[in-house]
Amino acid sequence: SNVHDFSEKENYNILTPTILPEKVDISSVIITKPDKEIVITFTSRVTSYMITMDESIPQAIMDNVDETYITPNNLVCYILRMEDVGSVQIYFEHNGNYYSIGGTDEQILLDIIESLEECKK
Repeated sequence: SNVHDFSEKENYNILTPTILPEKVDISSVIITKPDKEIVITFTSRVTSYMITMDESIPQAIMDNVDETYITPNNLVCYILRMEDVGSVQIYFEHNGNYYSIGGTDEQILLDIIESLEECKK
């Protein structure tokens, strides 16, 4: 019924948003590869939120980021701005997993990241 129930039922220890900006809702949680990738889809303004289990951020991504930002909840975020397509991707790691969140509004993405909390398995 929600992302927290998913985490508990499916036995994943992942970061999930506790507070979402206005007009942004989670629409589904999908496992794209068995026990490897989890995709959380949103209804608007967030185009992607993917968790890749047991992997670090690929070096090719790290080589191209525009800025590094540390959130109040101590996540080191690597920001890649793709101005030619009006999109932003933000990457970060937690507990041996790497996360990617993308959308058109950088501040909304950072607000979501700053509200993340661990759902324990």
